[in-house]
Amino acid sequence: MRMATLLLLILAACSGPYPSDIIRDPAVADYPAAEHTYLLFDPAEGFRVEYLAAGGRAVLWAPQGGLVHGLWRIEDGFRIRNMGAHMTRAGEMLCRYFGPRAPEMLGPADWECRPRLRAADEVAAVLAGDPFGLARAAAPPFPFARCRPPPAFTLARPAAC
Repeated sequence: MRMATLLLLILAACSGPYPSDIIRDPAVADYPAAEHTYLLFDPAEGFRVEYLAAGGRAVLWAPQGGLVHGLWRIEDGFRIRNMGAHMTRAGEMLCRYFGPRAPEMLGPADWECRPRLRAADEVAAVLAGDPFGLARAAAPPFPFARCRPPPAFTLARPAAC
């Protein structure tokens, strides 16, 4: 009986959602949403701009890397949706791919997937739509510094290099 209880506890801990994911309170609660432009901040990388289009298209604009077109989607990280269960926001995974390959050529290992709430921790600001025209752009609209965000954004949380 003790072994069965221990096994159940280990299984529950490994299958998530982790308690820290359930209590997260990101500055932009509805991330990700289609037709929005997000300012992301990570102390190691600085500021980046990400546009998420309807239909799963995405554009990443980074000061050190220019524009990279890609794809985004939300997945059921715990595979409970197929069983008819309600999926919590903590169980959602944000999956991204940035690169030149066509969507039909991508395999599961090509996607970078993270718990949605953990990815939302990077969001520092949001703008509706595509104010920089990133969806159709081949080059960045203007340069911006790694530690200074584009002036169109108003920070929703503290972020500084």
